[in-house]
Amino acid sequence: LFASELFGKTISPPTQPKDLDIEIATIIFLCSFAPDSTMVSYIDQEQWESIYDVVTYHFKQIDDMNVIRDNGKFDAKPMLKDRRRLKCFLLFYRKKCDSLVSTLIDEEVVMWKRSEFNDYCGSAKCQLDMAVAEGFATPAPPNVAKHDPNAVDANGGLTAQESRRGIKRDKSHYT
Repeated sequence: LFASELFGKTISPPTQPKDLDIEIATIIFLCSFAPDSTMVSYIDQEQWESIYDVVTYHFKQIDDMNVIRDNGKFDAKPMLKDRRRLKCFLLFYRKKCDSLVSTLIDEEVVMWKRSEFNDYCGSAKCQLDMAVAEGFATPAPPNVAKHDPNAVDANGGLTAQESRRGIKRDKSHYT
């Protein structure tokens, strides 16, 4: 199910303070934020209108989110599960951008499937990405190149591993 199929150009649930753009409604849909949640109130407070209003957030800013009442006093902080889902969304967005080697536009994000997002959120990759982004782990090294049968060491000779592969172990090769 695509978010774009679920919503029209805008949605306006009865508990929503205003109509939401499809891009922001998609994020709410993907992250499973309840329409009357503090997170949705925060989104309204900050007047998010496009994907770029969201993807420019840093993890620290997400941890510091809170809703302010009309009188300027602290009201509430979004639930931890909602803040974690938003962090997962940022990581998922980055993963998609990296795979396409470009920045995604609103129309592409609207086409994401909730099942694909949920699969990523439940994956070990997401947990590692989250730990790295929060500073609790170091990034994995880039993929090591495949085995090169013509590999040479710094002095120009074959490496020990490559040399052993060239040794014939079958007695019939010597007769």
